[in-house]
Amino acid sequence: MPKYRVKLNIGSSTKTEHIEAKSVASVLAFFETLSVGLVTEILKVEYESPATPPIDDMNYHPYVKIYVANKDSNVSRQVVFHYLKPTKNEDDIIAACKAHLEIDGININSCYSCLVKS
Repeated sequence: MPKYRVKLNIGSSTKTEHIEAKSVASVLAFFETLSVGLVTEILKVEYESPATPPIDDMNYHPYVKIYVANKDSNVSRQVVFHYLKPTKNEDDIIAACKAHLEIDGININSCYSCLVKS
């Protein structure tokens, strides 16, 4: 059975639940039947690593913020990710963003304002 990650909201509180279900419709029906919280997001878990996470030796940069854009269509987004390898620089980050990420299905052709927290 597929696994899903579900966000539930009530008031200003948000909880994330993990559940196995037959379909997205089944997940929604399950929570609408049993929960007073509002289901705001259902995501299918496509990948789970069976490996043990590495030991935290603090040999990384805690997080990166970068603004990526497609200048042709005038759209941009902020991308934040954690645990940057210490051997990577701004050019590596920009190249990876252009090669692997999109904004609303549009390729990224510009990156600016890269902040790496040390």
